[in-house]
Amino acid sequence: MIQAVVFDMDGTMFNTEDSFIAECMKIQESLGMKPDREMQLMAIGSHSDYIEAMMRERLKDGLYERYREKTREAFARIHAEHVELKPGLMELLDFLKAEGIQMGVATSTPQRVAQPSLEVTGVDQYLGSVVYGDMLPPGRGKPHPDIYLRVLEELGVAPQNALGVEDSHNGVRALRAAGMVTVMIPDLLPVTPEMHGLYDVLFGTLHEVIPYIKELNGRG
Repeated sequence: MIQAVVFDMDGTMFNTEDSFIAECMKIQESLGMKPDREMQLMAIGSHSDYIEAMMRERLKDGLYERYREKTREAFARIHAEHVELKPGLMELLDFLKAEGIQMGVATSTPQRVAQPSLEVTGVDQYLGSVVYGDMLPPGRGKPHPDIYLRVLEELGVAPQNALGVEDSHNGVRALRAAGMVTVMIPDLLPVTPEMHGLYDVLFGTLHEVIPYIKELNGRG
Protein backbone atom coordinates (compact mmCIF):
# COMPACT_ATOMS: atom_id res chain seq x y z
CA MET A 1 0.00 0.00 0.00
CA ILE A 2 1.56 3.29 -1.10
CA GLN A 3 1.11 5.87 1.64
CA ALA A 4 3.67 8.45 0.47
CA VAL A 5 5.33 9.62 -2.72
CA VAL A 6 8.68 11.41 -2.56
CA PHE A 7 10.01 13.33 -5.54
CA ASP A 8 13.40 14.48 -6.64
CA MET A 9 13.09 18.08 -7.81
CA ASP A 10 15.37 19.16 -10.69
CA GLY A 11 14.76 17.09 -13.78
CA THR A 12 11.87 15.23 -12.13
CA MET A 13 9.35 17.88 -11.06
CA PHE A 14 10.87 20.86 -12.86
CA ASN A 15 12.51 21.14 -16.27
CA THR A 16 15.48 23.05 -14.87
CA GLU A 17 18.39 20.76 -15.76
CA ASP A 18 18.35 21.43 -19.49
CA SER A 19 18.12 25.21 -19.00
CA PHE A 20 20.94 25.14 -16.48
CA ILE A 21 23.29 23.11 -18.66
CA ALA A 22 22.66 25.50 -21.57
CA GLU A 23 23.67 28.37 -19.27
CA CYS A 24 26.76 26.44 -18.18
CA MET A 25 27.88 26.05 -21.78
CA LYS A 26 27.63 29.83 -22.24
CA ILE A 27 29.58 30.43 -19.03
CA GLN A 28 32.30 28.02 -20.11
CA GLU A 29 32.70 29.86 -23.38
CA SER A 30 32.82 33.23 -21.60
CA LEU A 31 35.70 31.93 -19.45
CA GLY A 32 37.61 30.67 -22.48
CA MET A 33 36.97 27.02 -21.63
CA LYS A 34 36.48 24.18 -24.04
CA PRO A 35 32.76 23.28 -23.75
CA ASP A 36 32.42 20.32 -21.40
CA ARG A 37 28.82 19.12 -21.26
CA GLU A 38 29.89 15.80 -19.77
CA MET A 39 31.16 17.55 -16.63
CA GLN A 40 27.72 19.01 -15.99
CA LEU A 41 25.96 15.74 -16.70
CA MET A 42 28.19 14.05 -14.13
CA ALA A 43 26.93 16.52 -11.53
CA ILE A 44 23.23 15.69 -12.00
CA GLY A 45 21.74 14.18 -8.86
CA SER A 46 25.01 14.45 -6.96
CA HIS A 47 25.77 16.04 -3.60
CA SER A 48 27.75 19.30 -3.58
CA ASP A 49 30.79 17.57 -2.02
CA TYR A 50 31.16 15.25 -5.00
CA ILE A 51 30.51 18.03 -7.50
CA GLU A 52 33.17 20.27 -5.97
CA ALA A 53 35.79 17.51 -5.90
CA MET A 54 35.04 16.47 -9.48
CA MET A 55 35.13 20.01 -10.85
CA ARG A 56 38.27 20.96 -8.93
CA GLU A 57 39.98 18.01 -10.60
CA ARG A 58 38.96 19.26 -14.05
CA LEU A 59 39.27 23.02 -13.57
CA LYS A 60 42.75 24.14 -12.59
CA ASP A 61 44.54 27.44 -11.92
CA GLY A 62 41.73 29.14 -10.04
CA LEU A 63 39.21 28.50 -12.81
CA TYR A 64 36.97 26.46 -10.53
CA GLU A 65 36.22 29.40 -8.22
CA ARG A 66 35.27 31.66 -11.13
CA TYR A 67 33.16 28.99 -12.74
CA ARG A 68 31.43 28.06 -9.49
CA GLU A 69 30.43 31.65 -8.79
CA LYS A 70 28.90 32.18 -12.23
CA THR A 71 27.10 28.83 -12.31
CA ARG A 72 25.66 29.34 -8.83
CA GLU A 73 24.25 32.66 -9.95
CA ALA A 74 22.75 31.03 -13.05
CA PHE A 75 21.28 28.13 -11.07
CA ALA A 76 19.62 30.47 -8.57
CA ARG A 77 18.28 32.69 -11.36
CA ILE A 78 16.71 29.77 -13.21
CA HIS A 79 15.00 28.56 -10.05
CA ALA A 80 13.70 31.99 -9.14
CA GLU A 81 12.62 33.31 -12.53
CA HIS A 82 11.90 30.49 -14.98
CA VAL A 83 10.52 27.27 -13.55
CA GLU A 84 8.89 25.03 -16.12
CA LEU A 85 6.83 22.17 -14.67
CA LYS A 86 7.29 18.67 -15.98
CA PRO A 87 4.23 17.40 -17.88
CA GLY A 88 1.75 15.73 -15.59
CA LEU A 89 3.14 17.12 -12.33
CA MET A 90 0.10 19.06 -11.13
CA GLU A 91 -2.29 16.30 -12.16
CA LEU A 92 -0.23 13.83 -10.13
CA LEU A 93 -0.05 16.11 -7.09
CA ASP A 94 -3.82 16.69 -7.19
CA PHE A 95 -4.42 12.95 -7.50
CA LEU A 96 -2.20 12.18 -4.50
CA LYS A 97 -3.89 14.87 -2.43
CA ALA A 98 -7.34 13.50 -3.28
CA GLU A 99 -6.20 9.99 -2.36
CA GLY A 100 -4.78 11.10 0.99
CA ILE A 101 -1.27 10.03 -0.03
CA GLN A 102 1.45 12.13 1.59
CA MET A 103 4.05 13.93 -0.51
CA GLY A 104 7.62 15.03 0.02
CA VAL A 105 10.69 16.26 -1.86
CA ALA A 106 14.27 15.05 -1.51
CA THR A 107 16.56 17.35 -3.50
CA SER A 108 20.33 17.68 -3.63
CA THR A 109 19.85 21.39 -4.37
CA PRO A 110 20.55 23.79 -1.46
CA GLN A 111 17.54 25.29 0.30
CA ARG A 112 18.29 28.89 -0.71
CA VAL A 113 18.03 27.86 -4.37
CA ALA A 114 15.33 25.19 -4.30
CA GLN A 115 12.81 26.72 -1.95
CA PRO A 116 11.90 29.64 -4.27
CA SER A 117 11.03 27.16 -7.03
CA LEU A 118 8.70 25.21 -4.78
CA GLU A 119 7.04 28.41 -3.60
CA VAL A 120 6.65 30.22 -6.93
CA THR A 121 5.03 27.14 -8.51
CA GLY A 122 2.77 26.47 -5.54
CA VAL A 123 4.14 22.94 -5.22
CA ASP A 124 5.14 23.62 -1.60
CA GLN A 125 1.44 23.64 -0.64
CA TYR A 126 1.23 19.91 -1.34
CA LEU A 127 4.29 18.83 0.61
CA GLY A 128 4.50 17.37 4.09
CA SER A 129 8.30 17.31 4.11
CA VAL A 130 11.16 18.81 2.11
CA VAL A 131 14.80 17.88 2.71
CA TYR A 132 17.44 19.91 0.87
CA GLY A 133 20.97 18.89 0.01
CA ASP A 134 22.58 21.27 2.48
CA MET A 135 20.67 19.64 5.34
CA LEU A 136 22.76 16.48 5.04
CA PRO A 137 26.14 15.72 6.62
CA PRO A 138 29.13 15.90 4.22
CA GLY A 139 29.41 12.83 2.06
CA ARG A 140 25.88 11.57 2.77
CA GLY A 141 24.01 12.88 -0.26
CA LYS A 142 22.67 10.72 -3.08
CA PRO A 143 23.44 7.90 -3.90
CA HIS A 144 23.23 7.33 -0.13
CA PRO A 145 19.63 6.80 1.00
CA ASP A 146 19.79 9.27 3.91
CA ILE A 147 17.84 12.09 2.26
CA TYR A 148 14.92 9.84 1.35
CA LEU A 149 14.87 8.13 4.74
CA ARG A 150 14.79 11.52 6.44
CA VAL A 151 11.78 12.62 4.39
CA LEU A 152 9.97 9.38 5.23
CA GLU A 153 10.80 9.76 8.90
CA GLU A 154 9.24 13.23 8.88
CA LEU A 155 6.16 11.88 7.07
CA GLY A 156 5.91 8.89 9.39
CA VAL A 157 5.85 6.34 6.56
CA ALA A 158 7.89 3.14 6.25
CA PRO A 159 10.06 2.76 3.11
CA GLN A 160 8.12 -0.28 1.88
CA ASN A 161 4.98 1.86 1.82
CA ALA A 162 6.60 4.71 -0.10
CA LEU A 163 7.26 5.38 -3.77
CA GLY A 164 10.07 7.59 -5.05
CA VAL A 165 10.37 9.32 -8.42
CA GLU A 166 13.80 10.11 -9.86
CA ASP A 167 15.47 11.04 -13.13
CA SER A 168 19.16 10.69 -12.18
CA HIS A 169 21.34 7.64 -11.69
CA ASN A 170 22.39 8.66 -8.19
CA GLY A 171 18.77 9.29 -7.31
CA VAL A 172 17.71 5.83 -8.45
CA ARG A 173 20.57 4.32 -6.46
CA ALA A 174 19.41 6.24 -3.39
CA LEU A 175 15.81 5.07 -3.75
CA ARG A 176 16.84 1.45 -4.15
CA ALA A 177 19.14 1.69 -1.12
CA ALA A 178 16.28 3.21 0.90
CA GLY A 179 14.05 0.24 0.10
CA MET A 180 11.36 2.29 -1.63
CA VAL A 181 9.34 1.49 -4.75
CA THR A 182 11.57 3.04 -7.39
CA VAL A 183 10.21 4.91 -10.40
CA MET A 184 12.67 6.27 -12.96
CA ILE A 185 11.62 8.93 -15.45
CA PRO A 186 14.78 9.84 -17.42
CA ASP A 187 15.58 13.45 -18.21
CA LEU A 188 19.07 14.13 -19.59
CA LEU A 189 20.92 10.99 -18.51
CA PRO A 190 20.59 7.76 -20.52
CA VAL A 191 19.17 4.62 -18.96
CA THR A 192 22.17 2.36 -18.41
CA PRO A 193 22.20 -1.42 -17.84
CA GLU A 194 22.82 -0.71 -14.15
CA MET A 195 19.64 1.36 -13.96
CA HIS A 196 17.60 -1.43 -15.55
CA GLY A 197 18.57 -3.56 -12.55
CA LEU A 198 17.61 -0.93 -9.97
CA TYR A 199 14.28 0.65 -10.84
CA ASP A 200 10.91 -1.05 -10.43
CA VAL A 201 9.35 0.75 -13.39
CA LEU A 202 10.58 3.04 -16.14
CA PHE A 203 8.17 5.71 -17.37
CA GLY A 204 8.32 8.48 -19.95
CA THR A 205 6.27 11.08 -18.06
CA LEU A 206 4.68 11.73 -14.69
CA HIS A 207 1.28 10.99 -16.23
CA GLU A 208 2.07 7.28 -16.03
CA VAL A 209 2.58 7.33 -12.26
CA ILE A 210 -1.15 7.72 -11.48
CA PRO A 211 -2.33 4.38 -12.96
CA TYR A 212 0.72 2.68 -11.45
CA ILE A 213 -0.18 3.85 -7.94
CA LYS A 214 -3.79 2.81 -8.52
CA GLU A 215 -2.53 -0.65 -9.47
CA LEU A 216 -0.25 -0.90 -6.42
CA ASN A 217 -3.06 0.16 -4.14
CA GLY A 218 -5.51 -2.32 -5.64
CA ARG A 219 -7.47 0.20 -7.65
CA GLY A 220 -6.12 -0.62 -11.08
